[in-house]
Amino acid sequence: MTVSEVANQLHLWRPVFWEPVSGTGERLMVGVIFEFDETMQVHRIVRDDVLDSLYGQHASAGAKQLIENGLGLLRAAGRVGGIETAS
Repeated sequence: MTVSEVANQLHLWRPVFWEPVSGTGERLMVGVIFEFDETMQVHRIVRDDVLDSLYGQHASAGAKQLIENGLGLLRAAGRVGGIETAS
């Protein structure tokens, strides 16, 4: 399969948002869930330096862990029922 053939296919994907301060409506897109070649994957897309600048180097460790744990739960749900279950 060529790159152009892959690019022309539709693939399921969902953004993963995180609302750091509950109830404010302000949210960050921190990850993505996608299905490609019949495989579901979850990836964190927010960079460490972005979280460091928002929360400071020491406090951002908790935010990173929280995001990774959430993405891990989505990954586990996806293994059971695919992207529709994970999203």
